This record gives sequence, C-alpha cells and structure tokens, in this order.
Amino acid sequence: MKEKNEVKLKLSQLAEKLEELKNEQQDILKSIVKDDYLQKLNTKFDDKSDKDFYLDIYDIAYEDKTIGDIISNNKVALDYYNQNVNTYNTLLDFAMDIYKLYDDIKIDYLDNIDSKSRIEKIQAKKYISIKEFEEIYGKSETSQQGLRGRLKDPIPYRQIVKNGAVTYVVEEIEKWFSNQYK
Repeated sequence: MKEKNEVKLKLSQLAEKLEELKNEQQDILKSIVKDDYLQKLNTKFDDKSDKDFYLDIYDIAYEDKTIGDIISNNKVALDYYNQNVNTYNTLLDFAMDIYKLYDDIKIDYLDNIDSKSRIEKIQAKKYISIKEFEEIYGKSETSQQGLRGRLKDPIPYRQIVKNGAVTYVVEEIEKWFSNQYK
C-alpha cells in the first residue's frame, strides 16, 4: 500500500511538471510571436499611440486562439515548438506507461492525456475528416473552410460529391503545412 501511495505521489508530481512545461512552452511561444509582431510595429510606426493601438488589437485577436493558430505564421515559434514537443511527448509517454500499470490510481491530467493516443491513431490514418483535422491541427471547421476557399494556395482536400463529406489526405496536409512556412 505504501508503495502504491509513493507511485501515486510521484506520478502526480510528474503530471504537474508536465502541465507546467506545456503551459510554459505556450507562454514562450506566444511571447516569441508577440515580440516578432512588436518588431514589425516598431518599423512601421513612430508614434507610440499607434503601436499601443495595434498591440491592443493583437491581444484581443489572440485572446481565444489555440497555440496552433497563434504560431502558425511564425517560423521561429514553429521550430521551437517542434523541438520541445518531442521532449514533452517522451516524458508523457514515460508517465503514461507507469500510469497504465495501476488501474486504481487516478490522476486527472493523465486521464485527459488518453485523448493523445486517439490523435496518434488519427494521424496514422491516410484520410481524415474535418473533425479529426480539428483535433490534430487545432483549426476549426470555419477556419478549414477559409483555407479550402483560398484563391492562392488553398489547402488540399477531397470531396467526391458536391456538398458531400470533405476529407483530407494526411500526407498532402503535412506537405502543405510545411510549404506554408518556407
């Protein structure tokens, strides 16, 4: 019993650290993008009130966006994210392996991570639906419509029947995303 309590305590601490790591990473990514935006404002405007106005608009625009939306147009932030997501996933996999050994230990953060394995299964598929696309890439159905409707470089998709179901080929989507940030 004592051993199980120690395992639960260590797993809880690891889950807290993972959650902190994820939040810190998102804060860093947001600051990278915001700093880049500030540099652009500094080159465009001399007047501080103009800069403050556009900075306020930036804060409002990104208040409810996912991290994927925020960093999607910033190569530095994307590179940083890709480097750190591997470390996070390695630690998370380790924690999940231990967590699954104990059926009677419940840790909310790790319970919610089980959806991660669902995303990995989706990514392993050749074709994905609109909902699966949203789960993986964090782009809402409306955002996807906008990306598909672009005149220049629309996102690749498949729609066999007019007004029918839209599907994406994962390989084409990955290639499209990688070409967006070159």
